[in-house]
Amino acid sequence: KITTPLSKLGYMCPKSGAIEPLTHQAGVRDFCDLENLKLTSSINQALMTDTLPGFDIEEEVNGFALSFYKSGDRESMTMDFKIRPGDVYACLNEINLVLKSIETSLKEIGPTDKEENLIEAFTELSSQFSEKFNKAFNVTKRSRKSWGNYKIHEKNCRVCEIIEETDTVESRDRKFKVRGVVDCKSQGCIVLLKCGTCRKSCVFACKQTVSVSIDSLPSQQWSKCLEEHKVKLTITEKLKKVNDRTLEYGRVSWADKLKATSLK
Repeated sequence: KITTPLSKLGYMCPKSGAIEPLTHQAGVRDFCDLENLKLTSSINQALMTDTLPGFDIEEEVNGFALSFYKSGDRESMTMDFKIRPGDVYACLNEINLVLKSIETSLKEIGPTDKEENLIEAFTELSSQFSEKFNKAFNVTKRSRKSWGNYKIHEKNCRVCEIIEETDTVESRDRKFKVRGVVDCKSQGCIVLLKCGTCRKSCVFACKQTVSVSIDSLPSQQWSKCLEEHKVKLTITEKLKKVNDRTLEYGRVSWADKLKATSLK
């Protein structure tokens, strides 16, 4: 059994050696001498611990991280904890990354009867802190690969309030795949509106962003539906080439497929 140099955790080491995840990320690949714990690094002969997120436990700190975790209010970081407005994002993001690193390392080490609750606690802590951080700074997840409609704003966005997060669109008897990764900021799109109150639907094309186009619909009737009725929005396609001809063709063809009214 050996004790790893970074976390001081004990391990039953196989013949090939055992490296803890954080140490491995710092470039350590194997133990040259288990007895003396001499390390071989592909980065440097000395373990570069400054490459890992962490805290100086001797340094005097305040409670800004705990306060943000409880409230999710980034403005209070400046008012209550005297952090400069330009530094608030960096300070909170550092805490966010540290929590993710701890969570990942604990999972890689593997749960034991004693550590299982600890892993669950850090996973929940990291998840909640990250969620509040993303919401406070309006951080959106951009690692999207599959085609479909996505909501990118939690509030103050008319399109995101009614957009259906889906990768398909249905007519009365057929189902079609959404073409492209689309959201309220997408341009050169074909859009489907469905009014649940009036039981009707329409298709229109937008050269500008969907958010701008939805506020300037030519139909007064649909403008009223958006204000007073339960309306759902689905972006059916993001055009590869955007001009008057492709926009008109896309609008007419999708209206025909979906048995909907075509709005010019």
